[in-house]
Amino acid sequence: MCGIAGFVTRFPLAPAAAARPLAAMVGALSHRGPDDSGTYIAGRAALGHARLSIIDLSPQGRQPMHGEDGTVHVILNGEIYNFQSLRAELGRCGHTFTSHTDTEVLVHGCEEWGVPALVRRLEGMFALALLDERRGRLWLPRDRFGIKPLFYTQRDGGLWFASEMKALLAAAPAAPALDVEGLLFSLQHIGIPAPHTVFEGYRQLEPATLLEYDLSTGQAATTRHWQWRTPPKPNGRSGRRSAAALRNTSSPMSPSASSSAAGWTAAWSPPPAPRSGASRPA
Repeated sequence: MCGIAGFVTRFPLAPAAAARPLAAMVGALSHRGPDDSGTYIAGRAALGHARLSIIDLSPQGRQPMHGEDGTVHVILNGEIYNFQSLRAELGRCGHTFTSHTDTEVLVHGCEEWGVPALVRRLEGMFALALLDERRGRLWLPRDRFGIKPLFYTQRDGGLWFASEMKALLAAAPAAPALDVEGLLFSLQHIGIPAPHTVFEGYRQLEPATLLEYDLSTGQAATTRHWQWRTPPKPNGRSGRRSAAALRNTSSPMSPSASSSAAGWTAAWSPPPAPRSGASRPA
């Protein structure tokens, strides 16, 4: 478990001024990544990472991780299960790796395929941020089932994001108002479904969703990068017809069910009553 945090704006950041809220956000996530932390501040972006070292314990696994030309940057919370096969494919395309982490696959995958195509290839549990300074874009993808959390808000002419709400609140200028709908979700379901939260103006990124933020215009858009599909039935029948057939077969009022029940009842007889005076087992 690691923690990611950061923000991007339409205007250049002053490094000293950006370092303070970023440090507060990363500090609020230190319990998620007690082994190391790292930050990157340049241009219109600030990225931070709290690291729990698992795959590659060396300094080469530190995040944020950067691309070969220094324009692509990534921070990851989670694990990419198929990173070995993606690494081999990228190696055949001419990319050079300096670590054994799954995170570096994301950097080179962005360079080779672009972010949307890369995310569709990923298998795992993840919430990550990919910054491409050449294209002026920040991408925030979340895994297919929403195993890893990711929260965000838009304010001060930019987009702020983090693995936990407390990291966003650590850099907030004031305490946000409660979101009544999100609060009711929490009380009724003991959990709040995405995109809702308990605070107004703050959202969870939905599972299997890719958020794209344009640093030039300040516009954010979300798309689905994966969709659940029910496999076709082996006999070619639709799911609705198959369900109807199953209901007819298993219904207690159907002829087959009634005859089976009658046969079972006829074959069963109750045990004989105990004789009077017979001793009962202790």
